[in-house]
This record gives sequence, structure tokens and C-alpha cells, in this order.
Amino acid sequence: MTTDRADNRRGADRHGVSVLVRTELRARARHILNEPVRAIAVVIAVVMFGLVFPLFLTGEATGLGRALAAESAPIGTIGAVASSLFALGSYVGGATAIQQNRLGSVGPLVRTSISPRAVVAGRSLAEVVQAVAMFVPTGLTLLVLVAIGARGVVEPFLVLLAVAPVLLASLALGRFGGAVVRLVGRRIHVSPWLKVGAAIVVMAAVFVAFQTGAETVFEDTGGAIPALLPGRPVQAYANLAIAPLGGQASLAGGLVLTGLAVGTAVGVLGAFRVERHLLVVDDDSETTDTGSRAIPRLFTATRSTRIAWRYLLRTWRDPKRLAHLTPLLFGGLSFVGSFVANPESVRTIGPAAAIVTGGVLAGATFGMNPLGDERDQLSLLLTSTGTTAPLLRGRAIAGSMVGLAIAVGGAVPLQLWTGSVTTAIANALFAVAFVAAGAGTALGFGALAPRFEQREYMNVDRAHPSTLAVMFYGGGGIFVGALGLALLDWALGDAAVSHLVFLALYLLVVLGIALAGYVGAVRRFDGLTLDEV
Repeated sequence: MTTDRADNRRGADRHGVSVLVRTELRARARHILNEPVRAIAVVIAVVMFGLVFPLFLTGEATGLGRALAAESAPIGTIGAVASSLFALGSYVGGATAIQQNRLGSVGPLVRTSISPRAVVAGRSLAEVVQAVAMFVPTGLTLLVLVAIGARGVVEPFLVLLAVAPVLLASLALGRFGGAVVRLVGRRIHVSPWLKVGAAIVVMAAVFVAFQTGAETVFEDTGGAIPALLPGRPVQAYANLAIAPLGGQASLAGGLVLTGLAVGTAVGVLGAFRVERHLLVVDDDSETTDTGSRAIPRLFTATRSTRIAWRYLLRTWRDPKRLAHLTPLLFGGLSFVGSFVANPESVRTIGPAAAIVTGGVLAGATFGMNPLGDERDQLSLLLTSTGTTAPLLRGRAIAGSMVGLAIAVGGAVPLQLWTGSVTTAIANALFAVAFVAAGAGTALGFGALAPRFEQREYMNVDRAHPSTLAVMFYGGGGIFVGALGLALLDWALGDAAVSHLVFLALYLLVVLGIALAGYVGAVRRFDGLTLDEV
């Protein structure tokens, strides 16, 4: 009787996992295909990362294939590939555990219809499959290039067998690590901003360490990949993986393979236990400052400024509202690495970096999805106000306050550090114009791609802005800001009439685009009906 009950429970769990995985994947596919813009973006991403990017590595991939076919044992290359995949898999696994990016609001139904074991297993499998699917086109193209170089299929098959245990172990351990981070975040009831600061510091430290390590590995090697890590355990594993093609199997390689198998088991079991605990225990209570505060005199002038204060205060109380800025954070970490590697660059490119960052954040912080944060009150907002203009201006002002704090507060002291007061004043004036341009332009982006459906991203459930729009806006802002700063430096170096005219035309264009973005956003949102949201 006990055996039959256990068999029935396992059968129900398998069925629950299967249904949940199929449902999640079908929902994701419909989510992409039902939106033409989103479908086109996915196609472009597949072409770029699945075809264009691997083509830049054609020489390396075909060279690896030729070396394997000639049995010359490219141990360093295999070791570097394995190490890179382990780092990438660990990040992807951790991101799937932390982001919990699911569709729909069926949590209570799922929790009561199948067992917690099936919920955790099904969601974990669906999330990992969706994350790994993004890298499949790239991997297949690279394996085809290896096959072309080797003029056979055995060599790419061995490469696939070599990287599979590494990828599985890194995904499992990364998922476990991400689950632990979520658990610690719930248990440690400290200021949300302290958590955000700690996360940024950790990510910056990892990025800088990886960048420094990569520079050390590839320094003075003439393009060759040297042996990695003391004791060469990665090379021992690489030798074991290509033993049929001339590699030398050893006890160290066997121990590494055993360690990968143990790491996979530990990661899967650990992540399962932690995520099951997170699912059934509701301990996500945080003490936040929800008391009323008087509006500072600076923000009492108009209705829009009072709205701006409201957004700033809400963000101060809950910094998770800025989760959509995560892609920009990862992009900005390259500046951190350059500053650490060359501290003197803080004085040279620091002011420009502060101005560009401030201008981008002025729009990205509150302008990329102007009405998304008001999803719960959107019906009331659209039916009780004559125009959304005050709200949009309030969001622009709130973003501009953030942008000015970074652009002016960062650029001017760094510029004065060099002893140039005139340049510092010019940079401050340019920063004000660029911040205003960023705030208005972002409202236009937000009107072009509004998001009203709530979804989880970075473990935050809200109507997030379009990630593609945020990244496109950030990349465009960096380019436009760099162009403007180059014109400013040109005019300061030689204040000829032609130089000043070019700078004035630049400012007129970017401010004109910002004004058009604001006007377009007002017209777009004022014309919304309840059926459209």
C-alpha cells in the first residue's frame, strides 16, 4: 500500500512537472509570436548572436577543428572554452533563480493544484530551458565551423561532450547560488538600498576580477591561449575530453570530471531545497519607510514638481522599482574596469562618463514606461484627468533630478580637479541640456513601446519597460552624448564661429527631439482608451 501511494505521488509529480514546463514554454512562445515587434526583435537577436557573432570567431573555430583532426591536442584552447562556459553557465543559472521571469499570475493556482516539489522542478526546468535556448544558435554555428575545419563530425561531437558536463555543473551551481542569494535577501531585513549597493559592489568586483584575469591570461601570448590555473586542472580535464584524438587521460582529469558530476548533483539538490522553502514559506516581509513626509520647498512650485517628488519618494522607499536599469548597469561596468585598471582615467574621461551616465539615467529611470507604474490606478487616471501631461512632466523632472545629481555632481568636481573653471562651467551647462534632452527623448520611447502587463523581472513584479527599448535608448544616448562632448571640446579648444554653430545645431537637434518625444507621449497617452490598457 505504501509503495503504491509513493508510486502514485511520483507519477503525479512527473505529470505536474510536464504540464508546467509545457505551459510555460507555450506561453513564452505565444508571448513572442503575438507581438510582431517582439518577434522581429527575437529574429534579429538570433541572427546577430547565432550567425554574425560566431563569424567573427571563424578562424579560431576552424583552427580548433584542424588541430583536433591533426591530433595536435589544443589543450589550452579547450581549457579556455571550458572555463568561459563555466562562468557563463554560472551567471545564467544564477540569473534564472534571481529573476524568476514568468508569465501570468497563476501562482496561487499552481501552488494548490500540484505539489511544491513539482512546482519547483517544473519552473526550474522551464526557466533554464528558456535561458539556455538563447545560446543554442551560437553554439550550433560554432560547432559547424569546428566541423568545417576538421572536415569531419567526430571532432565537434567530442567538443560537445567535453563542454556538456561543464555547462550542466555551472547551471546547477549557479541556480543554487542564485536561490541562496534570494533566501539571504529575504532573511536579512536591512535597508533595501544597502542590498542594492552590496549587489552592485559584488557585480563590479566580479566584473573587474574577470577583466583583470582575462588581460593577464592573454597578455604577451601572441594570441595563443596559455595554460590556466595552478596545477592545470582545466588542462587535465581537456586532455581527458580529447583522449580519442591524442589527449592524455590522467587521474587529475578524472577527478575534475568527478567534481563536475558532484557539483551538478549538489547544485540541483541544493537549489531544489532552497527554492521549495522559498515557495512554501512567506517570509518576504521588509520594514520600509511608509510614513508621510512633507514636500520639500524645491518641489512645491507646480503640480508636476509635486508629482516628481512623489516618484522620487516611492523609489527611495522601494529601489526595486529601478530593476529595469539592470542591462544598463552591466553595460556601465566596463567603465569601472577601465577606471580600476587606469586610475588616471578618472580625471580624463571621468567628467564625460558622468555627463553621459546622468543624461541616460535622466530618461531611463522614470521615462521608458511612463504609465506602467500606474497599472493598478490606470483606469482611474485615464477617466479622472483631462490630460496626462502633468504626470509625464513630473516623471521627466524626477528623472532629471537623478540625472543632474550624477552629471553635474560628478563632472564639475572632476573638472575642477584639473584646475579648469571655464571647462567646468561649460560642462555643467552642457550637462543640464543633455539631461533635459534625455528625459524628453525617453518619454517618446516609452510612448512608442508602452507596457501595461505585469511580469517578473529580476524578482520584481511590475509593468517593466521593454528591455530592448531600454538597451537601444542607452546605446543611442552614449553615442549622442559622446558626439556632443566632442563638439563641446572642439568649441572650447578653438572658439571659432563655425565650431560654436555646430555645437548650437547639435543642441537644437537633441532638444528638439526631446520636445517632440514629450509632445508625442502626451498625445499618445491622452488618446488611450480603457480597451487599449
